[in-house]
Amino acid sequence: MPFLSINNLSFAYAANTESQKQALDNISFLVSKGEYLVITGSNGSGKSTLARLISGLLQVQQGTISGDAYRGNALQHKKSNKNAINTVPNGIVLQNPKTQLIAETVIKDARFGPENLNLPKDECQKRAEAALKLMDLLDAQDQRTVTLSGGQQQKLCIAGIMALTPELLILDEALSMVDPERRSLILDYIDEYHRNGGTVLSITHNKEEASRAQRLIHLEQGRIEYDGNFQIFFEKFAFFKPDYTKSAVSNRQNSRTIINIEKLEYAHPKQKELFKDFSLSIQQGSFTAVIGQSGSGKSTLFELLSGLLIPSGGSIYAASRPVLASQDCASTIFEEFAADDVAYGPQQLGVSGKALKQCVMHAMDTAGVPFKDYADRRTTFLSGGERRKVSIAGIIALDAEIYLFDEPTAGLDPESAVATIKLMQDLCAQGKTVVFSTHRTEEAETADRIITLSQGKITSDSAATESAATTEAAEPEKLAKVEPFANAKDIASFSSSALGGYHKDNTIIHRMSPLAKYLAMLAFFVLTLGFSNIKILSAVCAAAVVYALLAKYPAKKLFSNFLIVLPWIALFFIFQLVFFPPKPDEKVLFAFYFVTLTPRKLELGICTMLHYIGILCSLSVFIYTSTESDITDGMEALLKPLSLIGIPTKHVCLITSIIFRFIPLLMEEASVIIKAQTVRSSGTLRQLPKKSSVISKFKLLLPLFVPLFIRTLQRAESLAEALDARYYGYYN
Repeated sequence: MPFLSINNLSFAYAANTESQKQALDNISFLVSKGEYLVITGSNGSGKSTLARLISGLLQVQQGTISGDAYRGNALQHKKSNKNAINTVPNGIVLQNPKTQLIAETVIKDARFGPENLNLPKDECQKRAEAALKLMDLLDAQDQRTVTLSGGQQQKLCIAGIMALTPELLILDEALSMVDPERRSLILDYIDEYHRNGGTVLSITHNKEEASRAQRLIHLEQGRIEYDGNFQIFFEKFAFFKPDYTKSAVSNRQNSRTIINIEKLEYAHPKQKELFKDFSLSIQQGSFTAVIGQSGSGKSTLFELLSGLLIPSGGSIYAASRPVLASQDCASTIFEEFAADDVAYGPQQLGVSGKALKQCVMHAMDTAGVPFKDYADRRTTFLSGGERRKVSIAGIIALDAEIYLFDEPTAGLDPESAVATIKLMQDLCAQGKTVVFSTHRTEEAETADRIITLSQGKITSDSAATESAATTEAAEPEKLAKVEPFANAKDIASFSSSALGGYHKDNTIIHRMSPLAKYLAMLAFFVLTLGFSNIKILSAVCAAAVVYALLAKYPAKKLFSNFLIVLPWIALFFIFQLVFFPPKPDEKVLFAFYFVTLTPRKLELGICTMLHYIGILCSLSVFIYTSTESDITDGMEALLKPLSLIGIPTKHVCLITSIIFRFIPLLMEEASVIIKAQTVRSSGTLRQLPKKSSVISKFKLLLPLFVPLFIRTLQRAESLAEALDARYYGYYN
């Protein structure tokens, strides 16, 4: 049997079946064991679809995939092969690391795959540590995955797959968000893996990555356009020869200051301070590039400039509020169809009718997603590069004075990357001011100013070599202070929730074993729900409050939690008053038409409130004092008697862990969606008072529900893919 054989493979997504548009159109090729193959192609050419089919994440529709490296063949032996195995057919690393991480800590995530192969615990630990060491993450093995930078998360995803020792390593734009230094180190490791007999299939737009391969396949519109040597492809095709044009600066050297940052300070929730005494000015009409390694503060700086984050000190002044095109483009698209998503911002600003259509057409055509081709395309079926272009179009449609683009070319093919740089330069030529971040040196060099950040500090600034007389001094009185958006606190709350509810401390409750924490929570649950006597319930609730105080749970937060559930208690009480008539011999304390209040109803209402208080206190303390590891380990210990008699409990433990992990993930999604909607509605939200009413906050959150529901389904699907990629349940 060949190592990997692709024969007459075709594939179409459900949304494209009526138009007969094929993501892959009758392609065939072979991959030999030990080969290093690169697949390139424009955005939407079918590269990711091919990778998902080979890895088994998508089912083959037409044609065949066969060979030892195809996971589909291993499915035939799933039931019969339950013994521990040392290798798997293939392992895939996708572009977005956030959707691929499963466990709470670095070491647990790296260990998850080997554990699914039924390997001994010491072997799982050994493999995980070896993979983390290769990715330079061994020192961070106890760190929580949500606190890692984007580059570190991507390295962890690679480590998690490498710990499976796959026969075929599939990389689907896995390094597109990694800075050049880290990318080179990872590529060196992949070279070493290949020299030791590993087979690599890498999908990339990066010339350095492609040049390391023995063979290159180029796809266009789902078909193979080239299959051969990289050097010959480089000579004959212009794909890896982007024609960047240097920005002209002569008209901007004497322009006025349009952004002025004075002594800015900021620290991420539950993390160390990032910016301190940070100052910077940007000139009108300038084209500025911000570079730096992952975690250097580029994205945070952009969110502070746009008003999405609240600085802890200092001031930001600007001629108008800067609008931000976020790095996480997948989550910033929240409408079903591409044109509707682009139209969202202008609609919020009052544009309608023919003017709205012209605005959307211009923005989409400018961003490289032509209106005539993409207007009615469903956003869920767009490729990663196409989604990025649509998100950029949504920002262009705002017709702002100051634009911030965070990694706008990540995941784009070279031609689209050049077009995006040209787009930003054209905006500057129209008098707009553009600041963008990038990991690509050749892109940064197209700007008329390059600023390098490192750990929240400017380490170099090309403008520093210019004469101070060439630009006007910053005059804050001519600029408006950029105040955080009215819902910036809500955004911060969602972002903080995304880190989870656990709070590190050394209280007696924190020091309890995972099993003891479970037993304490269950005890309060049973006692709270098992009694209806007010005196006993009051004693239980008092004990629950003491339990919360022993854990040093913030009293203000506990009260806020109670206020959240109070409307439900009130609703239940009103339901009782209206729909439950008094008994014939029951004393009526109050009556108004069909609404009656009796001692029994009053007692039941008080009991209901006490039930909520007892459960709320115990559950809040459990989440506050328990890490995801505590939750998993405690559940495993709780169910150990069942496992001793042969009942499988692994799935229950994992599901419990996923439930507690999924809630913070949804908070993260909510934060990203609110940020996108806020930026694209900036003309209206800017007018809201700082202390908005409950109704105003409800109006802000109302547009969140539908896109968050869609993102919940997408995140659940991504989680299922991540579990499948780590072979969860595959050999059990």
